[in-house]
Amino acid sequence: MLLGLMSMCLVFCDAKRDLKIKVLRASEDCKTKAATSDRVVVHYTCRLIDGTVIRNTYDKQPDTFKIGSGEVIIGLEYGMVSMCVGEKRFIEVPSELAYGEEGKPPQIPSNATLLFEVELLEVKRSFLESILDRKLWFIIYIVAGVFLILLVVFKCLPNLPSQKKKIAKNKKKN
Repeated sequence: MLLGLMSMCLVFCDAKRDLKIKVLRASEDCKTKAATSDRVVVHYTCRLIDGTVIRNTYDKQPDTFKIGSGEVIIGLEYGMVSMCVGEKRFIEVPSELAYGEEGKPPQIPSNATLLFEVELLEVKRSFLESILDRKLWFIIYIVAGVFLILLVVFKCLPNLPSQKKKIAKNKKKN
């Protein structure tokens, strides 16, 4: 099992290197970047290498999905991380990060590389996440964790046998 997980990791690591990303239109004001666990609203066109259009959301409603949840192929998720609202990217997804050897018949043949033009329209976050930057949340979690550890350590210290003896001696002296 461990060997299987290691080989799967090697396949994904190699495939991730083969993921090609090109910015077609940069965002004028990049205040919000997409990150794992964000719900994003996008327009995109997905094509095969021969130009066959697989899906085009520009003719209808934009698509909404959560990055990192597996709602879309992993290559598209990887290609959108750190994308700014208003940005448009070309993302070439190798088959290992798309549908692989199985494909998705009848539209997507086996071992197909997929070509995406993706435009990030909106990033939806919870109220607190939108107020505070994720880096600040990370710092808050670390500080809270250290505080809890110190609280537990100092709360437990008087209960240690050596500390109980010292406390008993101090009580006898007083």
